[in-house]
Amino acid sequence: MMLLIKKFFPGLAENMAQDDEDPFPDSKEKGGSSLSEDIVWEDRGSNITVIAFTGLAIRYGGMPQFEFKKILSQEGDRYNHIFVRDVRRSVYFRSPQGGNNGLRYYQERIKEAISHLPPSFNVAIGISSGGQAPFLLCNRLPIHQILAFNPSFPTDLYASESLFRLALRPEMLFSDHMSYVESILVVLSVRAVVKRLRRLLGRENIPDEVQCFLGTRPQPPAATIFYSRRNPPDFRQAMRLRGIPGISLKPVNSARHICLKELRDSGKLGPLLHQEIHEAHAAWLNAGNRL
Repeated sequence: MMLLIKKFFPGLAENMAQDDEDPFPDSKEKGGSSLSEDIVWEDRGSNITVIAFTGLAIRYGGMPQFEFKKILSQEGDRYNHIFVRDVRRSVYFRSPQGGNNGLRYYQERIKEAISHLPPSFNVAIGISSGGQAPFLLCNRLPIHQILAFNPSFPTDLYASESLFRLALRPEMLFSDHMSYVESILVVLSVRAVVKRLRRLLGRENIPDEVQCFLGTRPQPPAATIFYSRRNPPDFRQAMRLRGIPGISLKPVNSARHICLKELRDSGKLGPLLHQEIHEAHAAWLNAGNRL
């Protein structure tokens, strides 16, 4: 569908692709190194590390980008960085080599990247399936905080027929055609990925994100989910996650599934990330935790 949008609505496609992404981070930056085509880390001497996960890359014609690169790079040495790319566009269930051991593969590669960095408070961030990834991976990783923007789970909801019908509601087509097209693209992409994963892995072998999160020991990381209040599929998804211990919900006044561009253009994204990270870090230290 993205190819059709590029052909018939090139301006819309270009605008949808304008976000906080970078296809090839420069590993020659201070302390930077690439473990593989899917993991890049940067040691900036900080006691806070941000682990940024990509999503399904529907805006970029299916080429996964390293997301959050630009906004984080503007902060100098405030954070160490680990950028993680879902090369197979499989919500991290498949490894870059094509194996079905993706979750374990990414957990081990991220652990390896962390081992190259100073001891730090580790924050996982992502949008869409990139926001879903930390909930799947945190039970075997030293993650202390999750910041997720419109994560695409519960999977059964995002892949459901009812959510697809909700995305097709025509009101938004006339009031906000970009959000309308984007929502349909996201829902269709998730449905296709889930169908493929169920065929490859078996439905019974796809873990539940909430159970992975709640099963983290000694306790799950603090998690904040930002959801687009005016996007019907994302609003409904967020309401399914109300009341889960450790998860806080915060609305964003947006109709876009990929709401980062609006936050960035309004100057709110950087301050929002920094406030959330530093408040969580302070709370973690005040609770008696030490690195």
